[in-house]
Amino acid sequence: MPSPTHPIAIHKFGGAALAGASAIAHVGALLAQPSDERRVVVTSALQGVTDALLRADQCATQGDSRGAEAVVQEITQLHATVADALVTGKERAVVALALGALARTLKNNLAAVAPQQA
Repeated sequence: MPSPTHPIAIHKFGGAALAGASAIAHVGALLAQPSDERRVVVTSALQGVTDALLRADQCATQGDSRGAEAVVQEITQLHATVADALVTGKERAVVALALGALARTLKNNLAAVAPQQA
């Protein structure tokens, strides 16, 4: 049960708040401010990514593997650009590996929803 002396604050960020590296850095600065509240932070996709995922799914389910692949590349590049601006040093290599793994997972999931070739 929450302590009355330390209330919980829920912060939800998405869309414009996650539009790019500078917006994400601003969110980080806000959350870095000292607070007596216990914080719960919820984030959604970077701006435009939800729509891109829907486009990728539409391409895949319609058998347009090239279109789906192009959208995966778009999403991956967006995340790589943001990561390049925010993450440095050894952590950057870890993020790059994670982005690659996530891109492969997305490609596999899109292939799974594609119509099967006879």
